[in-house]
Amino acid sequence: MIELIAAGIGIWAAAIGGSHTESVGFALFGFIGLAIAILDSETLEIPDSFTLALGITGLAWSFFQSISLGIAAIIGAAAGFSILGAIRWAYGHLRQREGLGAADPLLLAAIGAWVGWQALPIVLLIAAIAGLALVCARAIVSGAWRSEEPIPFGPCLILGGWIALLYGKMFGLGAH
Repeated sequence: MIELIAAGIGIWAAAIGGSHTESVGFALFGFIGLAIAILDSETLEIPDSFTLALGITGLAWSFFQSISLGIAAIIGAAAGFSILGAIRWAYGHLRQREGLGAADPLLLAAIGAWVGWQALPIVLLIAAIAGLALVCARAIVSGAWRSEEPIPFGPCLILGGWIALLYGKMFGLGAH
């Protein structure tokens, strides 16, 4: 199943990408993102090495395209980490328990390196909608609307990043 999804990512990236460089970048994001999403779904953990790989390739891809995209990527990485880092800290401080995993701010930073700071709001909106859909689906299947079982947010962030990366330029939402 994973191989079929990866093949679909490659085909989708090639179909959407306007140039060879863009298609390769889209595919890289998709392949690394798929690995992150699967790991987080199965273990509720995202290895730092995967997040670092996603972030470094995003910065390199952005700077390869232009200096201005590279600068937007650096700002996107800093803003992504700051936004979810602040939300994680505030939730933990107010509720006295963890609400976001430690890897989620790092993951949004890596995604910000790909999409630039301009697309971070749409990434978070899509991720929040996907997370809410996941919670509702679990509630319908289990019959319980209240659960203490954690929800992996990494796949939701990857989905938001993928959509923003591939379609953000079309709607003027991102740097790429």
